[in-house]
Amino acid sequence: MKEYTRLESDSIGEMEIPENAYYGVQSLRARENFPITGAKLHPVFIKNLARIKRAAAITNRAIEMLCGKKVSSDYPMPSIRKPMNLMM
Repeated sequence: MKEYTRLESDSIGEMEIPENAYYGVQSLRARENFPITGAKLHPVFIKNLARIKRAAAITNRAIEMLCGKKVSSDYPMPSIRKPMNLMM
């Protein structure tokens, strides 16, 4: 079965990334260039990283930095609450 890829580029050049991959060219380069431990990330770490990225996307959509297909409309906008005063 043929594996479909997408072409992504960075400041170094272009690379083919698996089409269904959630990572990009820089992550692929790091994986190829720095196989230090071979240890995989803990699934909880990956889920929490995804939560952080989702929160960033929602925030950027709220301030109109993202639009269209980049942020799914499946996730409703959170209600905007009064910011906490952290300088107590």
